[in-house]
Amino acid sequence: MIFLVGCAANVTYYSDPPGALINWTDSNGRYGQKQAPVLLEHPSTDAYKNGGCMTIKSPTATWPDGVTTKPVLLELCREKNRSNMWTYVFQKPTVTNFSGSTPPTTQQRSNSASDMEGAKKKCADLGFKTGTESFGNCVLKLSK
Repeated sequence: MIFLVGCAANVTYYSDPPGALINWTDSNGRYGQKQAPVLLEHPSTDAYKNGGCMTIKSPTATWPDGVTTKPVLLELCREKNRSNMWTYVFQKPTVTNFSGSTPPTTQQRSNSASDMEGAKKKCADLGFKTGTESFGNCVLKLSK
């Protein structure tokens, strides 16, 4: 699990099915990625600190076959949860093939995963520091 320091609302992110990478950018703009489950601390608003609610944008989840969720808005309310510990489970989206072509083969999915690993290696070789937003942007650009 990843722990980010500060006065915050704690959310543990899981994936269903298990095995997704959770991708986030923290309040300082640093990019992070770790396999679920991941505990992240979201900075509290004044309303939340005073027993009210706050809305946060979730990270995303990416499964080994490349399927990725979009961020969602989560409402956290202190009055409903005094422990300050929250749980969110990313459900893998069903991919609908509108083109009429056949689904990707296992080999094609495997190539996508190896392309991502190749992109990570290339970005590291180019001098990008793993875990930074610029590293994440590099990987995304090279893996397209």
